[in-house]
Parts: sequence; structure tokens; C-alpha cells
Amino acid sequence: MIDTSNKKVKRKLSKKVVYFLYVISIVLFVIFAEILTHKKINDIILSSISYKEKASIDYKVNFKDNQFFNEPKGKGDLIVSQYVSDIDATFNYYVNYTDVLSGDYTYSIKGILRVYEPGEEKNELWSKEYPLLEEKEISFDHKNDYRITEKIKLDYEQYLTDYNLFKSKTPIGSSAKLEVIMSVTNRGRYPGVNQIKFDSSEKLTIPISYNSFYIEDSVNIKKDKQTVSQIANNKKEKMLHVSHGIMFWVIAVVLGINFLITYNNNVKKENIFDRKVKKILSAYDSIIVRIEKVPVLKDMNVVEVSTMDELIDAQNEMRLPINFIEDKKRKVARFFIIKNNVVWIYALREGDLNDEK
Repeated sequence: MIDTSNKKVKRKLSKKVVYFLYVISIVLFVIFAEILTHKKINDIILSSISYKEKASIDYKVNFKDNQFFNEPKGKGDLIVSQYVSDIDATFNYYVNYTDVLSGDYTYSIKGILRVYEPGEEKNELWSKEYPLLEEKEISFDHKNDYRITEKIKLDYEQYLTDYNLFKSKTPIGSSAKLEVIMSVTNRGRYPGVNQIKFDSSEKLTIPISYNSFYIEDSVNIKKDKQTVSQIANNKKEKMLHVSHGIMFWVIAVVLGINFLITYNNNVKKENIFDRKVKKILSAYDSIIVRIEKVPVLKDMNVVEVSTMDELIDAQNEMRLPINFIEDKKRKVARFFIIKNNVVWIYALREGDLNDEK
């Protein structure tokens, strides 16, 4: 039989299957590496408490005796400045926790008269601060909420007088407004939570330099529920995932390099084999006959030669054509001469070329 040989017969997967397995393995290791190195490991929440804030400002504008305005004005009303006497403002603040705790809170109210270039509030020319309510500190124990309500009276005429004094001493165009700000600092102590502290503020803005104006109010609080937590950083598990991810990356890189080397070697082998067959066919074209099917060689004596030169020597003696058949799939080319019941065979295998290399 043609396939009998002293060489070891190796069973191999087809190259396409090997390439496919390489690619699948590399892709899987890359996916696992990405998952492990970027996986979010949630920290352990040891303790937490949430809170919700509410804040608002109410005000009432009082007038001097005049024939036009007798009733006080409130939110959204247009105010005529020349008749204003004073303004009653009420600052309201409320915070509610999801559980009882202890702590304290401080708050104060101040007024700031700001003088600026007309139409350019950022370009401040002068300012003056007025302490309207000295800082108060209030402690609480085992409570889940508290409320601040502070009423103050704003002497509008005093602020207007201070602004007019600035104008008389400074010969430049200007505008002015009064900002009344209540600042609150909240602190709490809750089991398992190291520190609870957050600041809030409310502001009333009153134009001073205009003949008529609207008062604006705003609050600076967290509108949504806020949560304060004590977290245990899960560093050990994070490092474990990262180290495994790096290991998978290394494996993927090694597989990728090995794949490229294997692919490159196979391409070179294929090129060497094809060139070798082509060279033989070209050199001995006149005596080589290509056949499509191997004849039945059963009961024949098979003589295997190790080189093409030996087969050519036999052909020179017998003066018979050399039959040629190629198995492209297995990369094997067979050259043989048949005389009576004897067949001389030279088999060129891609693997042999690789071994020689």
C-alpha cells in the first residue's frame, strides 16, 4: 500500500480547525480578562442613613404712609421703591432623617449690599456686610427631624441710604442689590457612620437702585433624598479579580503570539511544498504523467525511494513514464513508476520538508 512507511504517522486536526480553536481561545481569554479587570465590585455598606431637606422664604414689603399703597406686598408683586419702609422676611428650613440620631446644627443670617457696574453684576465695585442674626448652635438628641424658622426685619431705607452715600462719593455709574442669606450647617452622629455633615443656604435678593423691582428668592439644598453611608472597601476581592484578569490577558497574548508563529510557519511550509512540487514538475515535465486516481497496487511489490533523484535514476534504466498524483488537502505529492508487479514510489510530504528545515 502506498501509505505504509517507516515514518511515524501523525494524526492531525485540519489547519482550519486548529486556527478556529486558537481564535476561539484567544477571544474567550480576552473576554474573561476584560470582565475580571473591569468588573465592579460593590463596597460593603456597614451602616447608612438618609435625609431630605425642605426650605422656603416668605416675605412682606411694608410701605411708608402714602396715598397709593396701603396694603403690604408679597411674592411676585411689583414693588415701587420710593414708598418702601421695611421688609419682613421669614426663613424656613426643615430636615428629616430616616432614623433617629443625635447631633447639632448652626445657622446665621447676614445681609450683603453689593454695588456693581450697570448690567454687569459680576463686576463688583463695592460691598458692605450686615450681620442680621448672630450664629446660633442647637443640639438635638435621639430625633429624626428639626425645623428652623427665623423672622427678621430689613430696613430698606438704611440700605438705600448707604448706597446713595457711595454714589455721592464715587462719580461712576452703578447699580445695587441687597442679598440676605441664611446659612445652615448640619452635623449628626449615627451608629456605624463616621461623620454626617452638610451645608445649606437660602437667599433673598432685593434690588436697591431701581425705581421699581421684584424680589427674588432661592434655596441651595439637595432636592432629592441624600444618603450618608459608612463603607468597607472590598480591596481584597478587587485585587483578586484584577490579578486574575491580568493572568488571562497574559495567556491571551501568549496564545496570540503562538497563533501568529504557527500560522506564519504553516504559510511558509505551504509555500515551500508548493514550490518544491512545481520545481519537480517543471524539471521533468517530459517524463511525468499526471493521473487523477491511484491504480490498485494490491499484491504488488512496493519500493519506496527517499529522493526524487533515485526515482529519476530508476526511470533512466526502465525508460518508463513517472506517474504523478497530488493530495492537496493532505499536502502530499506521490511520484511512482509501475513495471510488471513492482512499483517504485517517491512521496513528497509537507511535514518532511518541515522536518528538513
